Amino acid sequence: MTEQPARPARRRGAGALAVVTALLVVAAGVALWTQRTVLDTDRFVAVAGPVLDHPDVTQPLADPVSTAVVDALAVDQLPASVEGALEGEIDRLVADAVDSEPVRELLRGLVTRAHAATVGLARGERDEHAGVALGDGGLVLEMRPAVVAALDTVTQDLGAIGRLLPDLLVPEDAGRVVLLRNDVLQGVERFVDGVDRAVPVLLVGAAAGVVLTLGLASRRRRALTQLGLAVAVTAALAALASVPLRDALAGRPDPALRRAARALLEPLGSDLTGMLVLVAVVGAGAAVLGWLAGRVGPR
Repeated sequence: MTEQPARPARRRGAGALAVVTALLVVAAGVALWTQRTVLDTDRFVAVAGPVLDHPDVTQPLADPVSTAVVDALAVDQLPASVEGALEGEIDRLVADAVDSEPVRELLRGLVTRAHAATVGLARGERDEHAGVALGDGGLVLEMRPAVVAALDTVTQDLGAIGRLLPDLLVPEDAGRVVLLRNDVLQGVERFVDGVDRAVPVLLVGAAAGVVLTLGLASRRRRALTQLGLAVAVTAALAALASVPLRDALAGRPDPALRRAARALLEPLGSDLTGMLVLVAVVGAGAAVLGWLAGRVGPR
């Protein structure tokens, strides 16, 4: 007689535990995905690689290269007649040179090394990455090789006129740009540290939640159905929420940086959504399995 009133309370407790466990499962999945995709350079390049050639991504790096090439050409030192003939032509040649495959290849490699250096610095590693350095202002990209490559292309395209140019001197800091200021880099360090700490805690919590939900339930098949449904719904809601979150993360004051962030986040967001949909499908499958087991098994 005294055990009957406890059954509804136990069911409610099991349902609440299933919801908490579902939240832990989805949070663990997102944290693990972030660690294995966003913070892993090889995986990051594999997912975001197709957009590294996108003009919106390369333009913030191409602009300082173009400026350094124009400065190195020193067209203003030519006779007025030659300078006038080159007016407008130089801008076109520089744009074509910066857009050439050799320069784009250099910029792609620079983006890859910049990602590895950023994550490495955030984790306290001090591995050297060519073209990326930690300066007084923050994380600096050294783009002189791209400037030199673009400059060679321009002078070749100019032909005989190119031989009229004065000796081309490319300063060591040509095209140098601060990728991440020190305050931003500190924020990245906190983010990476938080993710690295959260992953094992959430994985253990999710596993413990599953064990408790199924182990303490009086009817495990019902508990499996509840847990599966909770996971499916939570993952589906998280997938829907990832779209506005992606737009919010892409918000930057500078229009060029905003376009670059949006272009990079598009494939990453799609990959995250795919992972969440997979989690939702697995949860729904577990719910169906528990329901079918309840239908055919002993009541």
